[in-house]
Amino acid sequence: MSLISVGIERKGLLPDANSPRYFGPEGDNIQETLISDEPLEISGEDYQELSSIARRVSEFIELNPISLDQACKIGADSSYMKDCLLIDSYGGSRMMYGGLDVYKDPTQGFRILEVNPRAQAMGLQDFRQEELGLTNQPSLLGHMLEWLNGSDYNKVLLLGSRKNPFWRGYERVRAMIERTGKEAYFLDLATFLDNYHNSGYVPDVILRFCSNEQFVRSGFSRDLEFVIRRHKIPIVNSLTSSFYGYRGWLLLVSRELPDLFPNQYWFDGNVDKETVSFFPWIKLEAGGFEYVVNYNRLRTWAKEALVCLINRDFGGFENLLDGKNGGDANNLRRVREVLEDVPDNEVFWLGQEDLEPLRTKIRIGGNEEEVRILHRVYWWNDNEEIKVSVEGFGCLESQFGSSKGKINAGTGFSVPMKIVS
Repeated sequence: MSLISVGIERKGLLPDANSPRYFGPEGDNIQETLISDEPLEISGEDYQELSSIARRVSEFIELNPISLDQACKIGADSSYMKDCLLIDSYGGSRMMYGGLDVYKDPTQGFRILEVNPRAQAMGLQDFRQEELGLTNQPSLLGHMLEWLNGSDYNKVLLLGSRKNPFWRGYERVRAMIERTGKEAYFLDLATFLDNYHNSGYVPDVILRFCSNEQFVRSGFSRDLEFVIRRHKIPIVNSLTSSFYGYRGWLLLVSRELPDLFPNQYWFDGNVDKETVSFFPWIKLEAGGFEYVVNYNRLRTWAKEALVCLINRDFGGFENLLDGKNGGDANNLRRVREVLEDVPDNEVFWLGQEDLEPLRTKIRIGGNEEEVRILHRVYWWNDNEEIKVSVEGFGCLESQFGSSKGKINAGTGFSVPMKIVS
């Protein structure tokens, strides 16, 4: 079965290049987000448990906000973090939403693999639900719109770019906001400053659909900071929310909420192969650069090379990669380049035990297939209530193997979830 048959193409129609079904920068080749033929039903009990997990993480963040003295503990650039904290302070910006990647292990139950503060669900999750006729399920966009409707914010700036692969979803967000009677624009930073703000436009709130670098390290950062400081504009999501996705913070929160996470280990140099094989999901954070791989799914030479990188044995690494080519070799060489450029105190290696994702059967492209499921859990925290929504991503066994155990929309397909009592 070819999964590319799923969706509009199988109906013999040309794709709508502006539909959130497709992703890719404007003007570039588009790719389809494949969506299952039917939703995956989850019980009310499972939804309540996932909601409890998300609320506990959100509440922990509220009670333990990121501080500058944590930068070196989580592998962050302290100067960069300082700038983000400062800009957030002007408008009282805070982390209002986030996502969790969760496996339902048959032995341990639900466990968090990742905290994702830059969840791409806004304008996409609800679209995928509606594709399957699910109109009464909670969604991140729906929760955001409820908050916005009850606020005094009437002029909304969605700051992003059509160079972002998910810009179609952001245009959907803009259109949904406009339907509520609010004024909304989706603009890149240069257009906002040159064409809108210079003509007198001042937003009440900024929805951030771009990287922190646009605010603190771009050629327009100083002008943007002036506007935010002068008008005390809140940013959703806050700049500092990005640090809650760092692997160093993942280790920190897992120590405080150990029942929500798999066993984890901080590789602080001088690690041996046995320890790495026991915590095979290797997750590197280095000055904002990320690398994730399952050690046990690598070939022997790649395993040994990865251990050399963790131990900063670059000479041994070069000997092992001599004459080696291909995806794993190129990825490892890229990691080596980053490690040489990033200060040691911004390098954080996290090991995570292997868990088994939920296995179930679902209809894909007209056929019932056995798939592995990643639960994606989103929360919205408006200081009055924490609201939770869920969706899934699935992989066929062949996809799961070729992606070395990673499950997301890029390695498989989207699986909307239907909560049943």
